[in-house]
Amino acid sequence: MVLLLPGGSETDNVFTPRHFSAMKPGAYLYNLGRGNCYQEEDLLRALETGPLAGAALDVFAREPLPPASPLWRKGNVLITPHSSAISREYIDLFIE
Repeated sequence: MVLLLPGGSETDNVFTPRHFSAMKPGAYLYNLGRGNCYQEEDLLRALETGPLAGAALDVFAREPLPPASPLWRKGNVLITPHSSAISREYIDLFIE
């Protein structure tokens, strides 16, 4: 599952435990949009008890991701530093 949702109140917690449980066993979650679309606790539960086999996360509800977050200790989670939008053209597009 790839999440590319925009931030804002309309996407707050739009991805719920029901959505996680509907995923196929062994699925992976990739979140490159915004970190407000699910609760970290729900993601952790899906990683620990299924169905998720792993996740790649570029964005979080709290950034930077706090050092105490259990996500840092998960061997099946790849954490990147909010870098999905970085490109040579990024600064020009941002200024525009």
